[in-house]
Amino acid sequence: MRAPAAGEPALRGALSSLARLPDEEVEAFFKLHDINHSGTIDASELLPMFNEMGLKAKEEEIANWMRQAHVDGDNQLDLVAFRKLLGRPQPAPPSPQTGPADATACGAAS
Repeated sequence: MRAPAAGEPALRGALSSLARLPDEEVEAFFKLHDINHSGTIDASELLPMFNEMGLKAKEEEIANWMRQAHVDGDNQLDLVAFRKLLGRPQPAPPSPQTGPADATACGAAS
């Protein structure tokens, strides 16, 4: 039996599974595979990830796949581009603190 290549349904299914993880787990997964801790992932760092998922792909296939998802052409995925690749929206920024009225509402002030 032939192993699925990078563009095949098995890969899309694996990425879909990743996409359903909570934001914190997606970020942790990204950091785990950012082997050189550069804040980006390249094809050589994605190759072991794919192998762990049981997907056999060549580094060039992964590089081509990454180019489809990342428009600046540097062949590096930061966390924002990784989320985009997974079809995930970016997490909402934290809401700004609105002041002392919120502390009173939460019971922090008496």
